Amino acid sequence: APARIVINLGDATTMDFNYRLLKATRSMPMRTLLERVTALRAFAVTEMGEEQADNLMDVWSALNDAQRNLEILNFGGVLRFGHVLNRWITRPMVPFPEELTAAEKKDYRQFLFQAKGEEQADNLVDIQAMRMYDGWGAKMLFQRTIETTMPQMRTALNRVERIRDAAKDEAARKQWDLTGKRLQAVIYLLRSADDMVAYQAQLDRVKNLGAKPEANPVLGVQSGWDRTDLMETARKEIDTMVNLQHLLESTKEPILDLAPTPAEETIMRLGPNVATQLKHKIDTMNAHWRDYDRLFTVPNP
Repeated sequence: APARIVINLGDATTMDFNYRLLKATRSMPMRTLLERVTALRAFAVTEMGEEQADNLMDVWSALNDAQRNLEILNFGGVLRFGHVLNRWITRPMVPFPEELTAAEKKDYRQFLFQAKGEEQADNLVDIQAMRMYDGWGAKMLFQRTIETTMPQMRTALNRVERIRDAAKDEAARKQWDLTGKRLQAVIYLLRSADDMVAYQAQLDRVKNLGAKPEANPVLGVQSGWDRTDLMETARKEIDTMVNLQHLLESTKEPILDLAPTPAEETIMRLGPNVATQLKHKIDTMNAHWRDYDRLFTVPNP
């Protein structure tokens, strides 16, 4: 009997597409790069027509390059590890996380199942009882990986917007507009991930130095580079989360994989109230903004 081949067509969001791709290309030669690209472009024509086939090819290529880039950080999927398992998406950046109240931690603390205690739970890069993104070297590697991935994500988004704008019917425009929103969400999450790793690295560095802020700084004292860096990172995170909140609220269609009800939120899946939780995160970060004065000398220019 012939050997059976098992093919994973993905989940409900990708199954139809993957089936069409398999069906369209299964009998085509795939031995060389040229043959594979030729087969994929022929399939792109059946999906989009000749005019938009190259834009669709660019989307696939850019996303493939972005995924390969992120493999450097992959200890189980960087976005799932950070934003879901460690709830980066809903937990605030603050200089003294151990002082957050239960009400301020309600959206994320119960899902940090790997933490043996509050010290681990308070560390932004303590994920699955590992600290693979810990320290200044990890920060630099993470930063470089994200900054080289961003142009590829922006290229993919740009081509999706071209396809959307050229769509002949409203249903197609809406579908490609939703695809664009999802790619924009990924861009926001990548920025946030970079912020999280950078913030913890700088916070650890500053606390390890043990420097005390001046009680009465003389006229002319400027902000230190580490104070500026830490607070600018927190401000970038707030701006990114405001944008993500607005994006999620701009449509009733699914942008992120969210549980249908709050009761079904788990360590492996975000809840349906993420937009509200983002607002809570932003408010918490703003409420603790003066806490940085306890780490650094306040400028007196």
